[in-house]
Amino acid sequence: MANVLDYIDWRGDLSFEASPVNEIDKYIFAVIGKPDYTGIIPADCTSVSIRAAVGGYFERYPDAEKLGLIASAFTLPVLKKLALSPRYRSVRLSNFINKVIAEDTEQFSALTVHVEGVNYISFRGTDDSIVGWKENCELAVKDSVPAQRDALAYLVETAGCCEGPIVVCGHSKGGNLAIYAASNAPVEIQDRITEVYSYDGPGFMADFLDSEGYLRMESRITTMVPYKSIVGVLLNQAGDLQVIQAEEAGVVGHDGLTWNVTRDGFVRAPELSDVSKFFRTSMAETLNEMGTEDKGELVEEIFEALTSTGAVNLSEFPDQTLRQMLEVANNFRKSDEVRSFVGKMAEKSIKQAKSTFEAFLDLNKKDSAAADAPDEEKEEKGDA
Repeated sequence: MANVLDYIDWRGDLSFEASPVNEIDKYIFAVIGKPDYTGIIPADCTSVSIRAAVGGYFERYPDAEKLGLIASAFTLPVLKKLALSPRYRSVRLSNFINKVIAEDTEQFSALTVHVEGVNYISFRGTDDSIVGWKENCELAVKDSVPAQRDALAYLVETAGCCEGPIVVCGHSKGGNLAIYAASNAPVEIQDRITEVYSYDGPGFMADFLDSEGYLRMESRITTMVPYKSIVGVLLNQAGDLQVIQAEEAGVVGHDGLTWNVTRDGFVRAPELSDVSKFFRTSMAETLNEMGTEDKGELVEEIFEALTSTGAVNLSEFPDQTLRQMLEVANNFRKSDEVRSFVGKMAEKSIKQAKSTFEAFLDLNKKDSAAADAPDEEKEEKGDA
């Protein structure tokens, strides 16, 4: 079925006046900022066009094909299409920021997209850095992480130099940052926010969803997750949860550029897949059984193992020697926290599989009993 690349081909020649911004455009605005545009897009409210920004990026990185080991393979091809498209090439970009601070477990990046008088504040998700993925995991451990506080500061500062309505959005961790920033912004900024979008972003601790700031914004928050979501069903989801049809699972399914589209929107699925529901339930039960200290130790153990070879980015792992990779595996094997977590997840999986099988057998027994019932009994049930 068609995806976002097809949509750009279909609608790329139409102006926003002829065909107003829709939810697919908003997703595109949420992922425009995935590359590092440092020195290309201004860090202040001075803006440049998408065409200039993309041209500057490929001038700097002429051989770029992908942004990281698990990054979308479609991001750079989409950017090239946008730069050539009459619909997008004049869209303005400003306020770009990108920082990774290993000692603070901090990875944050954002930019602002200006379209038809509206400011789309776009938070990037987790990049290829191990630091970024560690910070992502700490969402399940801490009340707030550095990137969330960065996102709030960015929203406040950008709102101060950009007039007009604001839409806050982000993909993956960026979606979590969008909701966090909008929910914690001063009331006068919240009043300017018309919509908040999280695209397959992880959720929040239960206390966050009871906060006054979140409750003021709740009716304006939309969370979109693919049919086979794994990332987007972690923790407690915020706002209106909408499930999008997508054939792919795992890392590929997490990429919204692969989700199914029509000419003006994403294709809805009636509910999450059974696998996604099972993962959400099992992960929630397992994490709820662990104390905050245990979860923190689990995160530390995992990322100490990942960095034991000196790797900084996930994309470095294919280049690691066999000896180094065995060292990582051995560190995982020795970790009590990792073994305990995997054991609990396996136990949940076995219980769920057993429950599903028993339900299947019970259903078969009922069907068999109904089939073996005398004809007059079937007629009585049919007349009832």
